[in-house]
Amino acid sequence: MSRPPFCLTADELARWTGGRWIVPPGSRTHGGGFAIDTRTMTQGQVFVALKGEKIDGHAFARDALAKGGAWCVIASSESSLGPGAVEWARNLGAGVLLVRDTAAALLGLARARRGSIAPAKVVAVCGSNGKTTTTRLVRAAVARGDDCVASIKSFNNALGVPLTILNAPAAFGTLVCEVGSNAPGEIDPLGEVVRPDVAVITSIGREHLEGFGSLEGVLREETSILRWVAPGGVAVVNADSPGLIDAARAWAAGRGDEVRVLAFGVSPGATLRITSIEADLAGVRFRLDGRAYRAPLLGAHNAWNAAAAVAVGLALGRTPELIADQLASARGPEMRMEPVTVGGVTFINDAYNANPDSMLAAIAAVRALAPAGSPRVFVLGDMLELGAASASSHAEVLAEARRDPSDRVVLIGPSFAAAAGTPDERTLVIPEASPEGCARAAAFEPGSFVLLKGSRRTAVERVLASYRARINAGGVACSTCS
Repeated sequence: MSRPPFCLTADELARWTGGRWIVPPGSRTHGGGFAIDTRTMTQGQVFVALKGEKIDGHAFARDALAKGGAWCVIASSESSLGPGAVEWARNLGAGVLLVRDTAAALLGLARARRGSIAPAKVVAVCGSNGKTTTTRLVRAAVARGDDCVASIKSFNNALGVPLTILNAPAAFGTLVCEVGSNAPGEIDPLGEVVRPDVAVITSIGREHLEGFGSLEGVLREETSILRWVAPGGVAVVNADSPGLIDAARAWAAGRGDEVRVLAFGVSPGATLRITSIEADLAGVRFRLDGRAYRAPLLGAHNAWNAAAAVAVGLALGRTPELIADQLASARGPEMRMEPVTVGGVTFINDAYNANPDSMLAAIAAVRALAPAGSPRVFVLGDMLELGAASASSHAEVLAEARRDPSDRVVLIGPSFAAAAGTPDERTLVIPEASPEGCARAAAFEPGSFVLLKGSRRTAVERVLASYRARINAGGVACSTCS
């Protein structure tokens, strides 16, 4: 059953953005929802025209109204909509709102909407690894019927976070917002908008070191969300990430307003301690604080993500029994340890993104999951935005992938190519995930167990598409892969 959408009046939209109507709305009213992409918008939504590095949304504002958009928000003059657009919009009954900065207006709208949703609870999910998976697990753990809303895909930046808040229905019980960062200072303004009742930090790892510089820089950025935790709120942190539990407890001690820290992990200092983990192709099973839980997600590392979800559930007053029952039927996001079988070959599609720590975890998971005797192949794309740590990080991951001489390795991108040096007989290096390169890479023995992993821009998942096309065209799995 669909829930009523969140809608604004024309006066509210102008007031919340500080804008002025250059075409006052006529017959069209806001039917719910905000969009920044005309390809996915639906009738009655408000289109916000954003200017990016390559594309200016103002060029699509007229198209947005033609597709049934109620109103559009622009930052350029009315002439940017094209000749006669103002009169055309007026005849449609649509509205055109002029603001100083559309990106700032989008954040401002989300900030205002956040202030009006109490008593609903808001959860922010931050961290170096596992944010999207943990967001899905938190939604599963805390939902009461359909009262929990969560970020779609990886909507975790200055565009995705406000869209998550604004596109939530008019009424709900819990909102789960994924909050990410690629550079110092990005989480803080998002935290000010989200103002979470519960803030999760899944881990501190080697992410975006080109911008953060070091693990200490990552720690500073991720813990900046704690500044915005609501009075009486809870920080849920990974006790096994160096420095994180100390930083969280120091934050709590300095607040003086009854905030709490729930730390999960295997470390003795964890509030909720993981005492056993079992992982196979059915998922991961673990004991947390003496109670058994399971989630149908691949890889032992997902025990930490699921433990974070348990902690959020407990913080929001859910019973352990409810949490355990709902985690058992949770679904992970696409391209995160996603099993896909094509033509007798099992792929573990973890190709959405990568950093050194998530690469090592995925390699370990595939080694543990692959049936005895199955050929293992690691298809690894470059890890981007690592700065000065790039060469050593690629060398470290490659050494681990090559540790077992029975495994094959396919490397995509110049950084892994440099780490590989002169390839041996079980290592294939291709410059990029082009159709030709993917066709070379997609040569797998029958029964192979294949990991696909790389940073988003390396598009490692194209190897799977290439192999599927080969099978669909009547091809067969490679018998020698030489």
